[in-house]
Amino acid sequence: MEWNFLPIEERNLPPLFSPGMDHKEWEISRRDQILSVFQKEVFGQTPTDFTTRFVLLEEDPSACGGKAVRRRVRADIFAPLGVHSFPFVVYIPKAKKPCPAFVLVCGADPDELPRIRPGFFPADQIVSRGYACAAFSSTGLDTDEDDGFVSSVAAKFEKDLKNRDASAWGTIGMWAFGMSRVADYLFAQPEIDPHSVSVVGHSRGGKTALWCGVQDKRIRCAFSNDSGCTGAALSRGNNGEQITDINTVFPYWLCKNYHRYNGHPERLPIDQHMLIALMAPRLAYIASASSDDWADPGSEFLGAVAASPVWEQIYGVKGLETSEHPGIEHPLHAGRVGYHMHLGGHGLTPYDWNRYMDFLEKHEQEKAEDLFLPRVQ
Repeated sequence: MEWNFLPIEERNLPPLFSPGMDHKEWEISRRDQILSVFQKEVFGQTPTDFTTRFVLLEEDPSACGGKAVRRRVRADIFAPLGVHSFPFVVYIPKAKKPCPAFVLVCGADPDELPRIRPGFFPADQIVSRGYACAAFSSTGLDTDEDDGFVSSVAAKFEKDLKNRDASAWGTIGMWAFGMSRVADYLFAQPEIDPHSVSVVGHSRGGKTALWCGVQDKRIRCAFSNDSGCTGAALSRGNNGEQITDINTVFPYWLCKNYHRYNGHPERLPIDQHMLIALMAPRLAYIASASSDDWADPGSEFLGAVAASPVWEQIYGVKGLETSEHPGIEHPLHAGRVGYHMHLGGHGLTPYDWNRYMDFLEKHEQEKAEDLFLPRVQ
């Protein structure tokens, strides 16, 4: 490879679990400990006191050349201080049996993506392979600006936005919350396979998809594309974007507590392999780009490597199939942690989408087991 990275054994990563820990200890104690640290120190706490209503805005039964039904839907979130609403779009193939589905978070109106970012949300291609897909603009939950959260979903949960708790959720947490609400809609549709709803995000959306997936155990797979720092990339030894960079340029993305670790990722009691590991024993997928130095593809890959022992030692199933980087466009799909690197720069492409669908098809027969956990006795 043209890029170099610090070997995993030199990164002084915090341990995932203690020797001899079994799945019961992991699920009852250790998993919650790790999740709690990410909630308090990184992404912030997600509110739970709400209800949701969905309103069908329009329906097109002849979408994708007649292969799908397209719906535009509005989610109304009833929170303690009022109602926050955001729209999303759904494509459902005309199939004889319930189909798997993706939820994509993006930074623009999904209807505009074919024009402004071709290939980012190839609904026709996804539908042709038998998958439903939903997409929403992250700005429907919070603008990607440091505006004090005045127009965000947080304004319907918090009375004093100027004096927020240091562990209050940041913008990425709000986007992840929206992702789960779109998933709520899909789970309620008879055309959707409730055992196979996955989330997809690119860059800051890749961080969002991971955070959504680890909090929402209904999600089958979190596909994290080019997510870099505070996504799949290890923070210790990262050659690209640093925690300081994120907290300086995007101070509203994560909770205030996260700023305490600027310049000192070694002080964090967790690292990003532990976030990926919280998807176990479900599926997790990390994707990199060959010239995406800012995301540090080496650290993204090692995040997947370092997360794999939870699948392997706690649950007795294969995680990432090898600790050797496979190179460009040689996907690793044999284990429940998937990985590939596409040729080129920072972006979500049809190549990535096809590898994601390949991965789900590879693990189709394990679907029921993912929900009820293949136990190690």
